[in-house]
Amino acid sequence: MSGSISVGNVSAPRGERTFGYLNAGTLAGGTEVRIGVQILNGAQDGPTLGLISTLHGWEPVGAEILRRALLRVDPKRLRGRILSVPIANPFSVEFGGTVESAGTVVNPSDQLNLNRSFPGKPKYAWLTERMAYLLFEQVIRQCDAFLDLHDGTGANKMMPVGIFLRPEGLVGDKISELGRALGAPVGNERMDRGQYPGALTIEAARQGIPGITPHMAGGGMIDEYVEPSVECVLNIAKHLGMIDGDPVYPNRQIVVSDYLVYRSSTGGFLYLEEGIGVGATVRKGQIVARILDPLTSEEREVCASPFDGIVTMARIRLPINPGGYVCHIANTDSITWER
Repeated sequence: MSGSISVGNVSAPRGERTFGYLNAGTLAGGTEVRIGVQILNGAQDGPTLGLISTLHGWEPVGAEILRRALLRVDPKRLRGRILSVPIANPFSVEFGGTVESAGTVVNPSDQLNLNRSFPGKPKYAWLTERMAYLLFEQVIRQCDAFLDLHDGTGANKMMPVGIFLRPEGLVGDKISELGRALGAPVGNERMDRGQYPGALTIEAARQGIPGITPHMAGGGMIDEYVEPSVECVLNIAKHLGMIDGDPVYPNRQIVVSDYLVYRSSTGGFLYLEEGIGVGATVRKGQIVARILDPLTSEEREVCASPFDGIVTMARIRLPINPGGYVCHIANTDSITWER
């Protein structure tokens, strides 16, 4: 490992922490498009870990998780380098919003999803494609492994969950190792069958760079799931031999192959059933929520679990539109690995 490390024009010497911005362009009115970067350049040799968050503006809690995690890392004791981009899609945080939360899943400038735009384009491209190219070339290509943090959006609470799609081969094996080392109570491992073209972890894996997509906390708030999520991030650094200390694992950790993102088929006000929340165990056919007409109290939809499982994400906002998140459920009949 050489002495100094750079991301764009942001550099950090050995044993130091620096902050700066990548310039992705300028808007019509003169507003500069800046993406913030934190670099920790360890005093000792080691791997390079990338930490990316908030590719979607309605999922900002990952930035808080990274902020807390990196305050606990001393670059003078760090082995290797950490490249952190806490708010990868800043305009999607600043503007827009739906009943899911403030912020949007797309970049308001061109209505493109940054996490379907990788590896991006350097020219003849939309702003989002240019941002994707900048992040991929300046950050991801320097990494030996990375985390792409997401959360439950502003409408949901969520326990730490490791989501990892893997291809066949060595990079897929490394992705599986990262997913288990994360130490989330629940993980979902599936084969990459081309269902998410342009997603950061998918396109990086095609270049031989392993990454996973933890989904942790949510609601646009600091709650009881933020600190366990911080430990998950630090677990990866410990797994890679970058920092000292033993990993912090839950009492039980499972990986499942079947994981349901339960979306509503109608709109209205959503009410979880008594006893249903994050961490609840449900049986096949058990009602988890009801959607009612806010005027007449008419029952518009009854939401029931299609299998035995664990609720990993649960809605905390009343209004819901068709396609809105009701909850996530991990199918406990599909456990493929357990600690």
